[in-house]
Amino acid sequence: VLIGVFALALWGFMPKSEKINAGANSDKDRLLLELVVKVLQNGHYDHFQLDDNFSKSLYDSYLEAIDPNKRFFIQTDIEEFSKYENLLDDQILNRDIAFFELTYTRLMKRMEEAQSYYKEVLESPFDFSKDEEFNLDFENQPYAKDKASLKDRWRKQIKLSVLSKIYDKEKQQKGI
Repeated sequence: VLIGVFALALWGFMPKSEKINAGANSDKDRLLLELVVKVLQNGHYDHFQLDDNFSKSLYDSYLEAIDPNKRFFIQTDIEEFSKYENLLDDQILNRDIAFFELTYTRLMKRMEEAQSYYKEVLESPFDFSKDEEFNLDFENQPYAKDKASLKDRWRKQIKLSVLSKIYDKEKQQKGI
């Protein structure tokens, strides 16, 4: 839980995209990171080390927190991010937020791309006669292998949402 809070705190104070593109690290981000490190090292009731185990746990929790349903990142993003998996402890101690800047920038890019996916999906009617499956086990499903797979995942998610709304309306009309 503490790691998840830590990850969300860092993500919430990420610099605006203009700063990221300019390569600037704001003083606010560094100050926040320093404060979090001090609290973690001195104020937590369970003493723990900022080590590779912490780094891996933070990495997993952070990615889960910012893309829990695996709707934005694709496998190549995760492969790129994975080089930081055991380095986050060192980055935190060095007040380096490169990983968080990278993931934030990529998330903003992927969210923008997702807007085009759902707009395109909604331009034409769904084929409800087509037999399809959609995996709702987001925790255990892999990230989409590429943008085409991610776009198809969005299409299926939206189709499922429409079907669910239709089902709920029919249930409501029948008084069930």
